[in-house]
Amino acid sequence: MQIRMFRVCVEMNPRRLLLAVTVCFLAGVAAGYGFPQVGLGWCAAGLAVCGAWVALRRKAWRSGCVGAADAVAVALALVLLGAGRVAWDAAGLARETETLKSLDKAQAFECRVASAAVARPVAGGGRMRYAFAVDGVTWLDGANRVPIRVLPMSVSWFGNAEDGPAAPKPGETWRMVGRVQVLTRTNGLEHAYLSASKGEKYSRRLSAAGDSWQGRLAQVQRETARRVALGVEDWGIVPALNAALLFGCRNEIPDDMRNVFAMSGTVHVFAVSGLHIGLVAVILIFFVQMSGLSRERWAFAMVPLIIAYTLVTGAFPSAVRACCMAVCIFLAPLLGRRPNAFSALLAAALMIHFWQPSRVFQAGSVLSFSVTAGLIVLVPQLSAFLRKHLGYHALQKHMQLLDAAGTRAQARRVRFASVVVKRAADILAVSVAAWFVSVPLTGYYFGRVPIGGLFANPIVTVCAFLIITAGFLGLLAGLASPWVAVCFNHAAGFFTMVMVRTAEAVASVKVLSLETGPWAWWAVALWFAALGVIVAWARRCQRAADGLEWLEGQSV
Repeated sequence: MQIRMFRVCVEMNPRRLLLAVTVCFLAGVAAGYGFPQVGLGWCAAGLAVCGAWVALRRKAWRSGCVGAADAVAVALALVLLGAGRVAWDAAGLARETETLKSLDKAQAFECRVASAAVARPVAGGGRMRYAFAVDGVTWLDGANRVPIRVLPMSVSWFGNAEDGPAAPKPGETWRMVGRVQVLTRTNGLEHAYLSASKGEKYSRRLSAAGDSWQGRLAQVQRETARRVALGVEDWGIVPALNAALLFGCRNEIPDDMRNVFAMSGTVHVFAVSGLHIGLVAVILIFFVQMSGLSRERWAFAMVPLIIAYTLVTGAFPSAVRACCMAVCIFLAPLLGRRPNAFSALLAAALMIHFWQPSRVFQAGSVLSFSVTAGLIVLVPQLSAFLRKHLGYHALQKHMQLLDAAGTRAQARRVRFASVVVKRAADILAVSVAAWFVSVPLTGYYFGRVPIGGLFANPIVTVCAFLIITAGFLGLLAGLASPWVAVCFNHAAGFFTMVMVRTAEAVASVKVLSLETGPWAWWAVALWFAALGVIVAWARRCQRAADGLEWLEGQSV
């Protein structure tokens, strides 16, 4: 019996290849967490076997004709790479978790404050709990210093309400004495919690914020937040919301206002994301163009500044994702490639999850990547659909007829109307696309379906865009004239109030925020499968509407 191995000649489409690589690697990361018994040794052995197979088949790869076994070997290697990356951290995580769990009394730790402290009152008495994340943790075991590199840790620092100015600040290094607990979070990952109190016996500042680059960035964040509040200090919640929108200072938002935006389905506007990075990029491009630097070399100026802005805003998952995408887009011309948003998203997913694979379990990271992918895929289809049914194409034809007839004044009015319809269609498309993608994930993580987001997001998103634009312009103008900066801050404050009133109006209607309980994974999968079918059907209908589908399959 003769067995024939079928070979497939493939065209190496870079975008599809990057998609396949990303999917396989993320599948490996998920498998690594799902099957922790597959250790680093097994992953290394499997990678060696796959590498040997590819080396033996290098002639086939050079010719572009590969067999099914070759494709399977490469896919398996990528899956093993993702699982091995998880296993690399798992060994250190298990060791550190076991060590800290064995501690039955107060211990001393040295750590660097990594986030702004969130103050919460403690029930019974006037005490306050200041919670913040730390990194660079070292356990002081007598004369030994044991670094905690993999296990994430948070600190609860207990004091009084008047101790806020003295509470630990980002970038500072502290020595803290307290009890540590290692608990399993809802995402299934281990996390360490250290409880310490004020006073030299329990906590002592070792270095000020300005002694580290993290501290200097935190000082820049506080100074810029102060500048965007110039002239609106007495506008109630406005300064805190403006600082949160521009620089990610979300700890200053009161819980009741945070709940209002959550109930209205618009809390996402406070996540520093592509909107913020995009506006920063536009402002930077304006100055880079004035310098005469060629587009291929924009990356030398743009990339460091965008990374610096991301670090200043706290490096939240959405900001890191947007930063990585922007870096890929600006590096593309330097590398002789055409910038592409979807390819940049895939490259960002690879970089972020290779550096920190546990992000596959972080709700903020999953929402950020999923919504961005949904915007890239869905917005063009939805925008074309809305433009058609809102009369954009009819206005364009009418404008052309008026131009041909020589009635320029009427043509200008129709052109203005067409631009308004176009922008409205695009804003609605972004809002609807983001809602459709975020609904199953919001249900899965939070057990809630924010129907009100469909109505509030178009207004809130436009207001957020105007607030961010006015805020950045105010910061730039403040370098020359404080009075002009105050004018821009007043404009930002006006749109902040519009945004707040819109969120409050939607949140007041209880039926617009349904409590459904946590969704099952299969319900999320069914939602996205149905969404994929609708997108495929819409694209097929669009191709058929072109009237050229009969050319497909015809020989020349």
